[in-house]
Amino acid sequence: MQDLKMDGVTSCNGGTYGDAHITGVNKIHGDLTCNSLHIEGVSTIVGQLTTGPAHLAGTCKVSGSVKTEDFSFYGVVTVNGDMQCETLTAEGALDVSGALNAEDIRLVMSHSSQVREVYGHSFSLICIHGSVWLSLLRARRQGFTSELVECDEVSVEHSQIKTLRGARVRVGPKCRIELLEYSESLDVDKTSVVDKIVRVGVDT
Repeated sequence: MQDLKMDGVTSCNGGTYGDAHITGVNKIHGDLTCNSLHIEGVSTIVGQLTTGPAHLAGTCKVSGSVKTEDFSFYGVVTVNGDMQCETLTAEGALDVSGALNAEDIRLVMSHSSQVREVYGHSFSLICIHGSVWLSLLRARRQGFTSELVECDEVSVEHSQIKTLRGARVRVGPKCRIELLEYSESLDVDKTSVVDKIVRVGVDT
């Protein structure tokens, strides 16, 4: 199977490849399927992305959905559809218009991010001050927003979430949760606001 190599300011049609190495400023027209993906720079995929392990340093916009194995990135990722991966490790900013589904999700957000729905086993999110480089790519606003987060292990901060469900939940500083449901343990920072808390699975 042929590998895909793009370097500089280029564009190509989508397709099925072995390993994909993309550097520079690139645009892929159509669905991209590959065994592994490595991106450095600014990339746009006008279609779906299906890959094995993926690593990104820079920015990537995908007009469709994303399905990967382990996905790690430093930069800004925008997905207009759903995102499914085994593990997600990210530093920077993440926008997912659909649902994010992964076993293990660890996000270090230095700029504003949003995911419509989050599903998985563990979800950890912390906010830090963004680098100068990332500030050139995205407005320096911190915070994470979501309509629904549903995971066994949850730890969030600087977040606005409509509904949060989990077994063991930690709500760190500067959060606003409309409805929080938990089954085992709960810790809420004094600077956060939770409108309604419900413990499920407990006989009253």
